Amino acid sequence: MFNHLVRRARKHRWELAVAAAEKIPALNPDVVVCSGDLATISAPREFEQAVQTLLPLVDDTSFELLYVPGNHDYYTHDPVCVEHLRQAFHTMNRGRWQLGELPLAHTFEGVEFVLVNEARPEPPYSSAGGVTPVAQEWLQQWFTHLADETPVCLVHHYPLFDEQGRELARRRRCRGNEAMQQALREGAAHLSLCGHIHEPYAREEAGGGIEFCAGSVTACATVTVIEFDPASKAIAWELVEL
Repeated sequence: MFNHLVRRARKHRWELAVAAAEKIPALNPDVVVCSGDLATISAPREFEQAVQTLLPLVDDTSFELLYVPGNHDYYTHDPVCVEHLRQAFHTMNRGRWQLGELPLAHTFEGVEFVLVNEARPEPPYSSAGGVTPVAQEWLQQWFTHLADETPVCLVHHYPLFDEQGRELARRRRCRGNEAMQQALREGAAHLSLCGHIHEPYAREEAGGGIEFCAGSVTACATVTVIEFDPASKAIAWELVEL
């Protein structure tokens, strides 16, 4: 709350989330991904406001909609806050899954979207996350049995690497995501869609995979538009201003 009052409240403008909800359908997307941080301090009223704002995207079935939580969505073990997160996750994913079902693979238009929950409560000095041992094993097994030519898109919150391809600082990184890092670097995962870092960027790996950090809609007033051809694996992208 102190961080929000001193820094984030001046930096983030909620009216930009409203603008995004209006702008996105006009872009005629096939898939819309929200990579986390609907909330700032995991307060119930924040989830209620966010879901209400984004409800037009939930109701518009002309495109697929996927959401995974960010660290700001899961700051506390408080049962009321956690229940509101679970309800928001269920609603944003159009009632198909419960939060406890992650990680999971979802096929859409020939692409395997792998949704991973990396958010968990941390001490006040940390904004780090982690992939649980159970989820790590699931990911390792899933990639082991993946067909070579299957287009794969990772949907998660923490960037696997920073803009220069380095590990994130210890206070901000995700632990236990080695299977995802390896998949992106070796080209088994063609796309990695994440958030967490407020400035958007894209970084290509030598193996052909590209990681897109969406940045913060409410700070940067942009959304990332990605064109991906599952047949050729060709990728093009641009930042669109709200």
